[in-house]
Amino acid sequence: MRLVFKDFFRYCSTIIIVFNLSWIISACQTFDQSSQQSRFIENPAAIGSQFPYLSSLPDGSMLMSWIEGKGNHQVLKFAIYRQDRWVRIGQAVQGSGWYVNWADYPAVVAIDDSFWVAHWRVKSKTEQIYDYDVFFSISVDAGVTWSAPQKPYQDDTAAAHGFVSVFPALGQAGIVWLDGRDVAKKISDRFSLRYALIHRNGQIDSDRVIDDNTCTCCWTASAVTSKGPVVVWRSRRGDEIRDHHFVQLIDGIWSDPQPVSQEGWSIAGCPVNGPSIATNGKYVAASWFTAEGNRPRVRSAFANDSSLQFNQALDIDDEKPIGRTRVIALTDETAIVIWITAMDKVTRKASVAARSIGMNGNMGQIKRLSEINPGRDSGVPQIVKNRSSVIIAWTQTEPPSGVKVLFVPLEIFD
Repeated sequence: MRLVFKDFFRYCSTIIIVFNLSWIISACQTFDQSSQQSRFIENPAAIGSQFPYLSSLPDGSMLMSWIEGKGNHQVLKFAIYRQDRWVRIGQAVQGSGWYVNWADYPAVVAIDDSFWVAHWRVKSKTEQIYDYDVFFSISVDAGVTWSAPQKPYQDDTAAAHGFVSVFPALGQAGIVWLDGRDVAKKISDRFSLRYALIHRNGQIDSDRVIDDNTCTCCWTASAVTSKGPVVVWRSRRGDEIRDHHFVQLIDGIWSDPQPVSQEGWSIAGCPVNGPSIATNGKYVAASWFTAEGNRPRVRSAFANDSSLQFNQALDIDDEKPIGRTRVIALTDETAIVIWITAMDKVTRKASVAARSIGMNGNMGQIKRLSEINPGRDSGVPQIVKNRSSVIIAWTQTEPPSGVKVLFVPLEIFD
């Protein structure tokens, strides 16, 4: 069955269920002995909390945000982890009528040590389930106080808006999102990737289109190179090719979209499996999921920070993984990729896995760090470097459910 694009959301759940049944079953998995060196650390998220987001602060501390709530009321909270302890816990925003999705969830992002941005989605007052708006609030005192909510665009069309990335840009905060206004207005059957600049005083520059034809519900990702921010997303091209493209903001001007890698995956619907990108000032590392040729796999590629020409992509896991990948860049020419593996036939669980990859193409062994429920409620695992370790977080769905935080020493990665 070939799906009409504008009807995609109607069939999305069916597509993903089919993907899960056909792709995520694998043979019995074994955990690498080095995973025993990892340990869970207590965290301030309450039982029932969901969807952590991890990022680094300028002083090397970790900022974690997550969602708590009951019924229709949600609270976006955050905490700072510094020198092996949680030193601050706060609340950014709260409200009712939010649209919270395992792949598109609220977050708090630090632009610098004092300028922070919180973002979330609110359902529109229509009967369409996928009509919702992006809202943001800013703090200029490191999360102590927050501004009144705003939208990053003036358009008031009831349509899908989401899959936000926020990043430092031009001394302010850049924000990108996937926008379905043209579909709602029946102008086209295309979603677009749009960008706006959020100033510290709350002023918003007019939004503009970066790509006028994107996948509808794969999350976006961003990183900041020595030349400026880079954004990566799953695009949509002729014959329903849904590979990944990137752009860079240089002197206030976005470059034309360029491919990260050209697998040529043709799929008549969104796989809900977005990319990740990271940089250390010298090189850029990207990771993503594809199933081109009915071969599900997680891939990664490097680019020089100055040229941004990605080298040949390598398969990180070609054993039919679920995906949901994230990548971090270390100080040397190495990156660490995490993802969710295929589901074990016996335990019916998947694993949170990690693997080191060098810019020269050398890869370490796959480290299966912990079991994870392969369902959507587990969300997208997050990773951040923290001194001589990495910290990984995700949503545990089994009782006691809530945010789990795993401490993994860097020494286990060969």
